[in-house]
Amino acid sequence: FDGWKTNPLTWGAEINISISNNSIIAYFDIDTDAQMNTKEEKAIWRIFINNFNQYIQIGTFNESSINDAIALNKRSRIKYLSWGIIGALAGGAITLLLNALDDGFSLLNYVFIPLMAALFLRWKKRASNFTA
Repeated sequence: FDGWKTNPLTWGAEINISISNNSIIAYFDIDTDAQMNTKEEKAIWRIFINNFNQYIQIGTFNESSINDAIALNKRSRIKYLSWGIIGALAGGAITLLLNALDDGFSLLNYVFIPLMAALFLRWKKRASNFTA
């Protein structure tokens, strides 16, 4: 159920750390398969990794920066879900129109609602990734 989590730091992730000589090497393997992978989610991981690096180097980290990024991600997630609902409603309208024109039930009725929801989400995700 990672796709429903609004805090990417609670996703499935594996961090392998190796220490050799005077070096610490951390490899982050973040499971993004069930995620929208938005710029806000990527920013959280970037801030987390920077905080991790800062903590290793000087023993402190900026907790407010990660909390602010998580809050921003939660707000953006609501916007994305809203666009999905708008897409589903558009698919429902197309289904009603097809039913009115066809005077019957079609298997395409099962396709339009999830298709339109997915298209609206994809469109919104692409539009937001191009804005900085």
